[in-house]
Amino acid sequence: MWVRSTMAYRASFAMTTFGNFAGTALDFVAIMLMFSRIDTLGGYSLPQVAFLYGLSATAFGFADLALGSMDRLGRRVRDGTLDTLLVRPVPVLAQVAADRFGLRRLGRITQGVLVLGYAVAALDISWTWLKVLMVPLALASGAGIFCAVFVAGAAFQFVAQDASEVQNSFTYGGQTLLQYPPTVFAK
Repeated sequence: MWVRSTMAYRASFAMTTFGNFAGTALDFVAIMLMFSRIDTLGGYSLPQVAFLYGLSATAFGFADLALGSMDRLGRRVRDGTLDTLLVRPVPVLAQVAADRFGLRRLGRITQGVLVLGYAVAALDISWTWLKVLMVPLALASGAGIFCAVFVAGAAFQFVAQDASEVQNSFTYGGQTLLQYPPTVFAK
């Protein structure tokens, strides 16, 4: 239903998707501004950081598209609307994931894929079939890990009140953390 209602107003969908794209693109613009002053960041060049950024942004984008509405579970528990999902013959996880499904999140995926494409083109990699296979496997693994964090955060909302922001600190915060080389952070 949310997809149908979103696509009923195509101009609005295009604008919100573009806004999502532009908002997430500003993260990479900040990284590019850092590299306008420095040559390496934690021993990584701009194309290498772009590769990390593109992988994490795309993987997170897929997980956010699939399970991004998990932060609404706590509200459903508090107001009693979760009970209506429990009596339906459909898995509750699928119903909660489909609740207010936001196609606007495609902007984040598009932006991550574009940055990843730039990084792959800019890096001097001698591609073998194993290295080519590694990229979609890393994207799928990253999306799976982020999906698990979304589900764990949703499960935490059963025992903690208003825990959606705690979940967001792990999901969105984890994605922001993965955009930078690990050598940047102190041990």
